[in-house]
Amino acid sequence: MLQRFFNITPSNNDLIRSGLPQNLSESFRTLADEQGEIPPDTILVLIPAFNEEGSIQDVISKVPATACGLNTRVLVINDGSTDNTSRIAKSAGAAVLEMPENSGQGAALKAGYLFCLANNNKFAVVVDGDGQWDPSDMNELVAPIVNGDADFAQGSRRLGSTENRDHIRNLGVKFFTLLVSQITRTRVGDTSSGYRAYRSEVLGKVRLSQSQYQSSEILISAICSGARLYEHPVKMSVRTAGVSKKAPNWKYGIYYFRAVIQTAIRDRYLSRLFDNESA
Repeated sequence: MLQRFFNITPSNNDLIRSGLPQNLSESFRTLADEQGEIPPDTILVLIPAFNEEGSIQDVISKVPATACGLNTRVLVINDGSTDNTSRIAKSAGAAVLEMPENSGQGAALKAGYLFCLANNNKFAVVVDGDGQWDPSDMNELVAPIVNGDADFAQGSRRLGSTENRDHIRNLGVKFFTLLVSQITRTRVGDTSSGYRAYRSEVLGKVRLSQSQYQSSEILISAICSGARLYEHPVKMSVRTAGVSKKAPNWKYGIYYFRAVIQTAIRDRYLSRLFDNESA
């Protein structure tokens, strides 16, 4: 019961070693058959998308062809969209990983991380598919990671700016940055950034179970694993197309708080306990 309540799941490295679920393995094989090989020495740019036909082409077009001297390759994780997201992404030049069904942004990104590990890519960047985060300055975001000065990075609207005028949500952003900073004993400026970058070693160590509130989970899990964080000032824009998938503020806040507390307890204390028992 304790393992289930605190989502004590295997790390991504453990999942790769034990073998991926059949449906995910089939999705990886289909991707390889349709898109060909994605070279491991590229920066894999992961864009999770669910019914984002109005914004996905613009997001893809803003991804630079190279960053820090490395080629980039866009991989859209199509999370069971019922619109033209997949077709538009392919026509824009992106590879597309089809999820078997709509499972939530966290599950879609976890599939992308596992593909990155299975494909031996050294670096991965995450950009939301809703157009609120501009990836055109990717060189600045990934430079500390490529240079070895940090292990993961994220764009911070609090260091930069936001067009969001929802005062309740903006207050929530401030509250959760203070809470996570206290929990992790690391200065964090933004816990729900939609623009992030990782070394693959970080993606291998983290434990991920959240289907929706994944940004706080991977942030806390990465810090607890010893990874070094860099934050880059960015501007968060408002949506110009599509519909937000987020819950109402009160509901989002409750579930986000629960995800933060569960992850903190799991990764600071319980995961080590269960690892020792299974050793």
